[in-house]
Formats: sequence, structure tokens, C-alpha cells
Amino acid sequence: MSREKPSLVYVKYNDHVEFRNTNPSRHSVREAVGWLVGETDEDLFLLCEKSVKPLPSERPPRLSFTILKSEVVEMRRIKK
Repeated sequence: MSREKPSLVYVKYNDHVEFRNTNPSRHSVREAVGWLVGETDEDLFLLCEKSVKPLPSERPPRLSFTILKSEVVEMRRIKK
């Protein structure tokens, strides 16, 4: 599941949302940019922020997403 060196990627995907105060007949198309830190046959694991040099007491990063591969509209690697 994990990768040696995470790749920076752009992902456009269909989001599954809670339909509160919105039309349930439409889904949201969203975009995300981050480091692809792992994947399975069904999922992508995208980290959207990380420390350059973590502090000794710092916990693992919290801002991350799991995106279903079946909902990916477009994905491309971002060259550094």
C-alpha cells in the first residue's frame, strides 16, 4: 500500500456528499492536490499537508483524503 517517495498529484473526482440543503440528484465534482502516499486496488490515499521537518512531539498528518478510484475523473502527476 505505501510508496517509497510520495508523488505530487492533481486529482479531479466525483465526491460523495451528505445531501443537506442541496439537490440530491447531483453530485459534486471536486479537485485536490497533494502527495499520493499510498493506494489499493480501490482507493487512493492523498496527503494534503505535511511538515517539512516534523517536531519531536508531532502526530501523523491529519489533512488527508481517501478517494475511490472508481470516482476519479482525471489524475495527473505534478512535476517538481
